[in-house]
Amino acid sequence: MTTPGIKHIICFVEICAEYGKIVSGEARGPGVACLRALLWALSPFYGLAVRVRNYLYDSGLLAEHHVSKPVICIGNITTGGTGKTPAVEYVVRWFAERGARPAIVSRGYRAQDGRNDEAMLLARHLPNVPHRQNPNRFCAAVEAVKLDGANVLVLDDGFQHRRLGRFADVVLIDATCPFGHGHLLPRALLREPIKGLARADAIIVTRADLADKATLDNLLDRLRKLAPKIPVATARHAPMAVTLHPNGAPQEPSVISGKRVGLFSSIGNPGAFRRTVEQLDARVEWAAAFPDHHWYTPGDVAEVVRAGGNAVNAFVTTEKDAVKLGDLWPGDRKLMVLRIEMELLSGEPELAGLFEEAFRAARYGET
Repeated sequence: MTTPGIKHIICFVEICAEYGKIVSGEARGPGVACLRALLWALSPFYGLAVRVRNYLYDSGLLAEHHVSKPVICIGNITTGGTGKTPAVEYVVRWFAERGARPAIVSRGYRAQDGRNDEAMLLARHLPNVPHRQNPNRFCAAVEAVKLDGANVLVLDDGFQHRRLGRFADVVLIDATCPFGHGHLLPRALLREPIKGLARADAIIVTRADLADKATLDNLLDRLRKLAPKIPVATARHAPMAVTLHPNGAPQEPSVISGKRVGLFSSIGNPGAFRRTVEQLDARVEWAAAFPDHHWYTPGDVAEVVRAGGNAVNAFVTTEKDAVKLGDLWPGDRKLMVLRIEMELLSGEPELAGLFEEAFRAARYGET
């Protein structure tokens, strides 16, 4: 159950290109300050709706609906940008490599022709894994079990979607912006109060390599206090390869080292993408951030190329963006696509223990 008001607020946040600058304080001026004050005044109403909904589920007044196979939910407490897609791929591969039959279930936000950018990217990396996208995620889960023969389901972005019961909740916290600037929507990026982390069964701090040691240690201490009995893992988004768009062979990520590049993306955390590219010793001359899940038009591509001009040797984007470009990108400008994967830095045994329990439940009753 997601009320229309909550749904509309989340959608606004995900599509508004300037929103992050406003709520983080990066954008300045009297007009922006007034807008932040207005957003702050609206946050208590959003918070009340979230608390009422959670109370209804916690008290049993609203029922969770379970399917016959275990559901592993990958979610977060902030809007976008925590690295759910690489985490979903990691979890799906974990089960598939052990002989399970995983399927992915998601809402399908901003899909075109039945698939959104996340589904297109996951289909490229996991071609034999069914992916059911449906705003009614319970129906999608039922179809995945009955029609696809799945015996374990990975629910993408479902921590606040409590109608579909799950075996375990894995919550992602981005080390570069862990609590969404400290306020609930719409004043900032928190989807619910941080005490909601107590519902999690495991927490993964993503992009841990992009935080300095003191910041990361303070974050881990705070998470242990918020959820003292819940295992906390850390991970990074590891650059795995660079390919030339549209179908170049994979090369080592170091191929972009020393190059003058222009960046563009339509993801939840473009700043982290830039820092990853800079860690590869590329020289970022120009960068553009489109709204999350943006579908590119010929005009967008022309503007990117024009803005980059002759100041760059190549353009760099993410795989999630590249799958939406198709043949829009001009062949005379080099576009390099960076592939990343989630790599655990700590906490792997605890996560594996949780997944092993789900794996046993997936195979229960099967011969």
